[in-house]
Amino acid sequence: MQDFSADVQHAIGRIQPFDVVRHCVDMFVEAGILGLNIDLMYGLPRQSAAGIARNADLAASLQPGRIALFGYAHVPWMKKNQGAIETSALPGPEARLEQMAAIRSVLTGNGYVPVGFDHFALPDDPLARSALSGGLRRNFQGYTTDAAPALIGFGASAISRLPLGYAQNAADLRTYALAVSNGLLPVARGRALTAEDHTRAALIQDVLCRDRYRCQDDRGLIQ
Repeated sequence: MQDFSADVQHAIGRIQPFDVVRHCVDMFVEAGILGLNIDLMYGLPRQSAAGIARNADLAASLQPGRIALFGYAHVPWMKKNQGAIETSALPGPEARLEQMAAIRSVLTGNGYVPVGFDHFALPDDPLARSALSGGLRRNFQGYTTDAAPALIGFGASAISRLPLGYAQNAADLRTYALAVSNGLLPVARGRALTAEDHTRAALIQDVLCRDRYRCQDDRGLIQ
């Protein structure tokens, strides 16, 4: 959803009024689809702490099981369409922190449980229960209850996480389609993980999912 403010929506060229979102959510609920997630963003042009707190309040009013919070990354050298965004309208580091704090305050005030550093879930959601029980995991899609050792990415530029390393599909759609039509894996590059990489990944997983770290040395000691 990113942002419900008309001013911000015009600044990013993404017109999506709250009434339209609410109507879509109502249709999902009427169809029996109750596992809903809403993505919000902070750091967008023309955003303010007050405006983003309103976003969080509106999102919570829809009662999605999960709400994910993402910070906008301004990288016009990678995404050419971002060149149309006025950099002077982007909030600075301190303002971004205020916006993140405002969202956190509103969502927790609406009964959502913080999951990691950028997700929130209702107390009865499996993600919240997993966070409280210590079984939370994080992958390319964000926080998850899935402990599978492999994540297979489909589509151009998709990244797969395998027990032995990472593999990324071709980013160019034509190259990807040609490989698939010829019965070939459309993988363009990959990286095998070393023992040190695995240790580092375990540490990062602990910090992101359990707010702590652990490391086992060659004598079996936890540091």
